[in-house]
Amino acid sequence: MGGPKVISRTATAAAAHGAVVARCSWGVLVLLLLSAVGTVQCLHSSATPAGLSEDFYAESCPEVFDIVAAGVALGTLTDIRLPASLLRVNFHDCWIGGCDASLSLDNTTTIFSEKFAAPNNNSIRGFNVLDAIKATLETVCPQTVSCADIVTIAARDSVALAGGQGWPVVLGRRDSLTSHFNQSASNGPDGLPSPFVNLSTTIANFAFRNFSATEMVTLSGSHTFGRARCAVVTPRFTNTKPFLLNDTNVIDPKLKAQLLKHCANASDPNLVINNLDQTTPNTFDNKYYTNLVKELGVLHTDQNLFSAQGANTGLVKLYGQKQNLFFSAFAEGMIKMQNLGPLTGTQGQIRLQCGKVNPSSSWTSSAESLLAVE
Repeated sequence: MGGPKVISRTATAAAAHGAVVARCSWGVLVLLLLSAVGTVQCLHSSATPAGLSEDFYAESCPEVFDIVAAGVALGTLTDIRLPASLLRVNFHDCWIGGCDASLSLDNTTTIFSEKFAAPNNNSIRGFNVLDAIKATLETVCPQTVSCADIVTIAARDSVALAGGQGWPVVLGRRDSLTSHFNQSASNGPDGLPSPFVNLSTTIANFAFRNFSATEMVTLSGSHTFGRARCAVVTPRFTNTKPFLLNDTNVIDPKLKAQLLKHCANASDPNLVINNLDQTTPNTFDNKYYTNLVKELGVLHTDQNLFSAQGANTGLVKLYGQKQNLFFSAFAEGMIKMQNLGPLTGTQGQIRLQCGKVNPSSSWTSSAESLLAVE
């Protein structure tokens, strides 16, 4: 029975790929993406969690990398914001409860989705693309690839597709059975980094997860692309947030006027957005750091990396001068972040759909079934 299954899966994958290739320039995008990803195999994690490996799906779903790359590339053709959005999903998922795709869960009668916690509400996005990738994988490699691993690969591919450097990812994560809403909504160091706090508070948030101040500056470079809502931009100018009182609040006057004008007539400040990087808003590069030197940080916490008392101004300047150095450091930081608290082995489950926990009577993964037979 092994032979026919492989042939069927290969034929299904070919059909799925063929249908997408017909969509204009998708093929070119995927080739470029895979080329960028394939140049960084010298990077490695110094502490890979037990149960994870780069070749976890080598036999059970060798198509996984191609399918995720295709989904990210296709989605980007119609949504230029997508790469930044998918990277943010990965960060917000891993930072809260570990990399277990808990953020992907929708509201139910028993689950309060993390998507509605204040840092995520009206802003976290890209789940339609992740769901489409999962659906394809369920056709080609049913009951095999976790949503947590899809998010992990998609984040790496998003950075590479937007012009950055990829990194090798270890796989084998499993999906959580519940959300971590309370932690997502927390204002403490166990929550998500706030855009309204001073530098020492941001450093404490990263230290809570054993990330240094240097790694904090490095991973903040994810704001080199993407958007920010007026709701998190303008409070620094009006001091409506108590966190900002008596704190460093440096910004280029022209940029301040531009942001205030753009947000002034917003009937809902959660729906009007601003480019985080005023130079190359859709490209993953080092312009984020050169902007901070010029006092062009859109978020209070971004500009603090350069302007606040005790800021690591030297590292900000160095990353602004040496893009390759930033790329390598960011890749290493992402490897560390993507290894936060994964569920492995028999923990959690492999969801059928990323937004829903499987019914209690549902299947186990195909790998578990094989082990049970043996």
